[in-house]
Amino acid sequence: GSGGSLRGISEESSIMKKLTVVAAALLVLALAAPSYAGIDEGDWEVGLGGGWASTQSTTTYGLGLSLGYFLTPNMQIGGWLGYGYNEYDLEVRDEGDYLKMKNRSVYWDIAAFFTYYFEMDGEWMPYIGGFVGYETNEIKYDTEGYRITADRNGFKLGGYLGVKFFVAEKATIFIEYRLTWRNEDEWDIEDGYKFEDDALSHLIHFGVTVLF
Repeated sequence: GSGGSLRGISEESSIMKKLTVVAAALLVLALAAPSYAGIDEGDWEVGLGGGWASTQSTTTYGLGLSLGYFLTPNMQIGGWLGYGYNEYDLEVRDEGDYLKMKNRSVYWDIAAFFTYYFEMDGEWMPYIGGFVGYETNEIKYDTEGYRITADRNGFKLGGYLGVKFFVAEKATIFIEYRLTWRNEDEWDIEDGYKFEDDALSHLIHFGVTVLF
């Protein structure tokens, strides 16, 4: 994501709760509309979703806000802003001893996307797409006797596939699978240490969209 700072789990929970309320409001608006109408060229779409991403060793939970524009009823371009965090414990070996370490990280990301929708009769709309973007994290490693703060930033790209279902005239619910590759540099802020890391993550994402 883009630059965010870690201010504690209580603030993270507050942000997640506020975005959840917005998602619920969008869903209420969706269900209040009449019947299915479909997509027209020139339609705009705003979406709010959440999900979880898994890498080799961690699971990250996040929320995202997107805005898209339909070039045709089948082709859409747009962008999204995402937020997420994770917290996990692990053990590291230091001079023969095992130290317990607690890791916390907050990320923000921004990306541009392209989506292609397959023509279907009725309310179902399967789709595939791709994206490119930038992500930034602030990470805190807390262990016995010392704390390390690091920034991890880099570009990301990937693809996704999913399906939307019209629950009202201009509103959908969706679920998708997303595969992301990230190339990031991590800086230890105190010591100036830097390393480069490549990572693949698998994301399950779901939410609600409204067309206008």
